[in-house]
Amino acid sequence: MTQLVPGQNIALSNQTAYRLTMDMSSWHWDVAIQEDGLGTVYLTPENCPGLAKTEQELLLNLPDIPDSVAKIVVFIVSMGPNTGTHAASGQLAEMMTGTETLKVLWDSTSRSENALIFLEFYRRNGGWKCRFVAQGYSDGPERLYQQLGLPAPDKIAEKNEALRQDHQADQPSGISMDKSQASEGPMVSGDRALIMMKWKKVSAEHAPTTRFFMGSDFDVISDLRIGGFYQLYNGQRGIVQSYGETLEGSFDGVPYMLATRSTEKHFEQLQINPRFQHKMHRYLIYAFMLEGHDRWNGLSAEVDFHIPGLAETTFRPDSLMAKPICAIAMLEFINSAPKLTPIMDYFHSLPEMDQAFGWGLPWRCDTQDNED
Repeated sequence: MTQLVPGQNIALSNQTAYRLTMDMSSWHWDVAIQEDGLGTVYLTPENCPGLAKTEQELLLNLPDIPDSVAKIVVFIVSMGPNTGTHAASGQLAEMMTGTETLKVLWDSTSRSENALIFLEFYRRNGGWKCRFVAQGYSDGPERLYQQLGLPAPDKIAEKNEALRQDHQADQPSGISMDKSQASEGPMVSGDRALIMMKWKKVSAEHAPTTRFFMGSDFDVISDLRIGGFYQLYNGQRGIVQSYGETLEGSFDGVPYMLATRSTEKHFEQLQINPRFQHKMHRYLIYAFMLEGHDRWNGLSAEVDFHIPGLAETTFRPDSLMAKPICAIAMLEFINSAPKLTPIMDYFHSLPEMDQAFGWGLPWRCDTQDNED
């Protein structure tokens, strides 16, 4: 990992999705996007393909960012009088591997700025770079907004809505967000495709599933989880599941599938983003038991597929075999049209299932206590 100083830059991988985590303390942070020939255009990142923003994070899926985008500016503004006097930091890591790429730290203790450009992501000679800028103004955000070409703060929401409508109108023809649009075949449309799993809380004998390979941070808990192997048309492949923060995936970035769950109810969910169906190839959807149960037929588990363009389908894992993983179905996108193929086969481990379907994921070997 590289610790940048103000003015320093670093090259990024054009084919990688990154997660920028911000620790702003008493600062407010936001994003401005500059497009070639248009100057700076302000929009919420969710309206720009390849970008997504939460309260503390910015997702940058570089392969999906439009070629017209030349620069992405992360700027920070003091939240009030005498509040912008603490450190602000950011850390950039690869989305899929968690590998840390860079870290920046700006200590405002001896500085007077209360509005400044924090980071810049920009194109240079066909590639992407990130620069730690840390320069701004001490007389309020107005001059910073003027430098960035942004509208007055009270006009930003109005401009965002206009830009959102423009970007929806400019979506590729292979993506249908309106069910009334004509297409050559059934296509995924609407806001998202959903795969939901629910089950009943029943008593069951405990099975020795703690040695089921889930990584070095595996914690023993009684529960079910849902997940999927994915493969994109560019050959990228990996795993998303509702266990482990680093494996939850992303809705707006690779692999365009996000795993969520309810901690209060027996409910797991995979959400698939139809905006990127032209990049999707196939998803092997599976359910798995953590510690607590030894037979699927005692759980009354149901996995519902709500895929626009396909009839709603429910699968019920009910095997008597003591195998903790059920490969439920294969969801494929052929010319952007969805196809669902039932599988309902059972496995002892994820690597075993990987081998059965020839997915080729890089599994870590655990040589300790792995004999039956």
